[in-house]
Amino acid sequence: MNAPIFRRLLAVSLALVLAVPASAFDKYGGGPIVAELVGRLLEQTHYARRPIDDAVSKEFLRNYLDAYDYNHMIFEKSDIDEFEVKYATTLDDRIKDGDVEAAYEIY
Repeated sequence: MNAPIFRRLLAVSLALVLAVPASAFDKYGGGPIVAELVGRLLEQTHYARRPIDDAVSKEFLRNYLDAYDYNHMIFEKSDIDEFEVKYATTLDDRIKDGDVEAAYEIY
């Protein structure tokens, strides 16, 4: 599988896992479990078998932001910079730990 398809798969997976409104569950409900499961599935069964590391974390974040704000009309540059500082290299660890707080903050 080539890189663009992998990036799209990561963006869709992240969006599916993390874009559930907080009101749908008590706090995060099944979100943490789903985040952990998708993380494991991507590492173990995806064709590329890329480990979810800091490089993939940056891709996750970029693709999530692009999917959410595809016309670049919602977030300001300062918002993007803040998200990158907070999550660019930690999103991988958060997903593995089932921490979906970043998605709710960005949403």
